[in-house]
Amino acid sequence: MKTREIILKEKFAHNISTRAAIENIFNFSTNYLELVIIDFSEINFISSSAAHQIVIEMKALKKLGIELNFINTSDNVQRMIILAKTDRKNIFTTHEVSVHYATNESDLEKLFL
Repeated sequence: MKTREIILKEKFAHNISTRAAIENIFNFSTNYLELVIIDFSEINFISSSAAHQIVIEMKALKKLGIELNFINTSDNVQRMIILAKTDRKNIFTTHEVSVHYATNESDLEKLFL
């Protein structure tokens, strides 16, 4: 079984803030690879975009039959990755916004009353 271990503290100082940073650490050959281990030791924060990129990379590896494991993840990092796995289409709800135009003081009174 060919395994690749990625130790994030060797590349980052306590946090990962960008999607590009994650893309860079996943830039390796997957030939004969069966397992990727990502060590989150000393990583205290990961942005939502970086966490979402991890989820994208995880799905890509899974399609290739490669397992991805995380070790030494802080609670904050775990929560962000779990959030990134959720369906992003339904995170925000929007309501119709009504627009009113006030051209004089009388219009303003009607609007605020």
